[in-house]
Amino acid sequence: MADTLFLLSGENEATRPRSMEVLRQYQSGSHGIIMVSGGYGGLDKLGPGKTEPQSERTAYWLMNQGVPQENVFWDPRPLDTLGNFAFPFSEPYADPASGRTNPTSEEMGFMMLVTEDSHMKRALELALKSVDSSKIYPQSVEGPPKSKLYDLLYGVYHSNLLFALRDTEGDPEASREFLETEHFYHADGWFDKHPKQRLLESMIRGTLWRAQFARHGFGL
Repeated sequence: MADTLFLLSGENEATRPRSMEVLRQYQSGSHGIIMVSGGYGGLDKLGPGKTEPQSERTAYWLMNQGVPQENVFWDPRPLDTLGNFAFPFSEPYADPASGRTNPTSEEMGFMMLVTEDSHMKRALELALKSVDSSKIYPQSVEGPPKSKLYDLLYGVYHSNLLFALRDTEGDPEASREFLETEHFYHADGWFDKHPKQRLLESMIRGTLWRAQFARHGFGL
């Protein structure tokens, strides 16, 4: 039994493989609350101010399926998988519209992490930068296949990100500091650029992390 069903946003919203699994798990009656984490993907066509955050859309979908509102929480601040954990575990999100504050990391307790099988390994590696491994149980679902080009490009980016954070483990504050001070997704004007330009910059600037943090690592 998990205290929290932790759902990463960014799924295919036409088929919703992650949400369907979370709904199935919730309806089994063996779990507590649902946390949906993720606002916008850093390479999405539409960014902040142009569409609703992914996590908010997913949360309302779950509520429309019968999950009580008091058991569904979302955090729209993350722009990537690292942020999916760094933000909610460093400081609970307070929704300005409703005034409701999300649970703390202690209140979330033991969590079941739900994402596609093709994404789970990378998601777990980044989760452990903010969360202790004893608090996570992976529950993967089958999702649409990714292209070989996607796997190659994302694999390079992921490898560079892990290198930059190689000395960070179970520290959501340090992970969040890296995102807010070093990660280009959080830079002013990032979403004003064309998605193809953002993709190219992600590959180039991500590779530069290796040179930037090669000597001591982030924050040391």
